[in-house]
Amino acid sequence: MDGRGRWLDNVYIERFWWTAKYECTHLQGFETLPELQVGLERFMHWYNDERIHSSLGYRVPSDVYSGAVALVR
Repeated sequence: MDGRGRWLDNVYIERFWWTAKYECTHLQGFETLPELQVGLERFMHWYNDERIHSSLGYRVPSDVYSGAVALVR
């Protein structure tokens, strides 16, 4: 992962984990590892299938990935 332009590969992952940390783990305050695992699974489902993203034209990532077209007004 060295070379020109490789920093861009990490931007999306870093942004996702920042969001997961501040919108999930800090708010929930999980006590055990199994609670954390279940919480992160729920968060990832919500993040990919329900949460709209302005950078994706106010669509959810799963629709963009599958090629579904959503009407935005």
